[in-house]
Amino acid sequence: MPITIYGKENCAPCKTAKYLLDKKKLRYSELPMEEHLGSLVKLGFTSAPVIKAGDRYFGNIPSLVGYLKNEGVIM
Repeated sequence: MPITIYGKENCAPCKTAKYLLDKKKLRYSELPMEEHLGSLVKLGFTSAPVIKAGDRYFGNIPSLVGYLKNEGVIM
């Protein structure tokens, strides 16, 4: 499942999301949120990070973790 983190430099929640994915040995790509802000705002997101897993978007880490558990990606 492709995972993308739209984040900002020196963003504590962004670092936490990357740490979690690294700890679970999940690959992800990083994109600067500023370059995609227009499309992310249209989706209802206004703060970093925004994480796309598969075809779903998440604005917080607990929602992402719940989704990954339900999909059997992590335990």
